Amino acid sequence: MRRYGRRGRLHLESLESRTLLASEPVISEFLANNVGSALDEDGEATDWIEVHNPSEAIIDLTGWHLTDDAANKLKWTFPATEIEPGGFLLVYASGKDRAVSGAELHTNFGLASGGEYLALVAPDGITVSTEWADYPPQQPGVSYGLAQQIQSEPILTEGATGKILVPNEASQLPADWNAIDLNDDAWDDITLGVGFDEVGQGSLATETMELHSVFQTQTFELGLLTRICG
Repeated sequence: MRRYGRRGRLHLESLESRTLLASEPVISEFLANNVGSALDEDGEATDWIEVHNPSEAIIDLTGWHLTDDAANKLKWTFPATEIEPGGFLLVYASGKDRAVSGAELHTNFGLASGGEYLALVAPDGITVSTEWADYPPQQPGVSYGLAQQIQSEPILTEGATGKILVPNEASQLPADWNAIDLNDDAWDDITLGVGFDEVGQGSLATETMELHSVFQTQTFELGLLTRICG
């Protein structure tokens, strides 16, 4: 799975309703007027296309095609490439035509900011997974794509346990408070939720206590990380 950094304002616009097969890759987003949100390996702000695997299995993109020409569905072909379940792959629409497995991918065409045809086509050269007959004019630095359903799962819930330190003086401040291997064995045990209130369950401070810093640690498990947006 390849992810990338973005700078500047990005925006997703909802397109016309369409039915997508869960087992097929789709073009989830593209940027046809890049002013610096993502730079390619040459340091250039080229257009890009994001391909998404919405399924729960690995998708092999070998032999799939991207095209900006409705009359030429085979215009650019993916080399041996896989996308993890729920993953995303960035392809630069730069016209540099780089199709080397494991390397940064570049199509042999660019994207017109004024609008044009764009499609992701199966290896048979006929079946179209995602298609825009003529996407609308694009704004500088603003991406365009499919509306997606976002699923969220809480990682910390009420009743979860953790550790807390309420230092009373500067000498008690832990110098390694942000270290991955922080040893919090001597800290007090807590149960969520925790907050500032009058003395009682989950309380950290009394009405008369002067409190400047609180250090809290929690242990939790994360499932598959497919997309992190800042």
